[in-house]
Amino acid sequence: VRAGGEVELSCKELVLEPLAPSPHVELLLAMPRPKVMMRLWSVLAQLGLRRIVLTNAWRVEKAYFSSHSTEPKRYIPELLEGLEQAVCTSLPEVRIEMRLKPFIEDQVDVLFPKDRYLRLFCHPGAGLRLRDAVTAGQKPPQAVVLAVGPEGGWVDYEVQLFREHGFVQVSLGRRIL
Repeated sequence: VRAGGEVELSCKELVLEPLAPSPHVELLLAMPRPKVMMRLWSVLAQLGLRRIVLTNAWRVEKAYFSSHSTEPKRYIPELLEGLEQAVCTSLPEVRIEMRLKPFIEDQVDVLFPKDRYLRLFCHPGAGLRLRDAVTAGQKPPQAVVLAVGPEGGWVDYEVQLFREHGFVQVSLGRRIL
């Protein structure tokens, strides 16, 4: 403390440690209601997702895709706000896939190759606990893609489609979120 009440601080050595690498997690999300999606953009960026794929499903209203929530000029500011909150600079890639079946059949193996990605889909009912699915292998997965369904969950056909393409069903419990 100096004369006049001034305070002087000094730092002899400042050691900054690198941040731990963020987990490589990607999300395949059945499009929620547009108002909900606008609230989700920031949160999804805060989670550190590398890629967000919005898709259609049997229980998704097609009109949701023509809403403002899928326009880059509307969602990029929300993503940036989330990145600011998380002190992160990696903007997630956003893809919008209007048709689930062709996306799963034609694009999943390209975007999420089985040798690198653990493929999971959330669905109420029987399924592994999320933690158990991630730790089940001999070594930790390089990356994870998590498919989250619409309100009411995936229909039986979609569940079967995910299983046929190497997705493992996981559950967060009996409650429907």
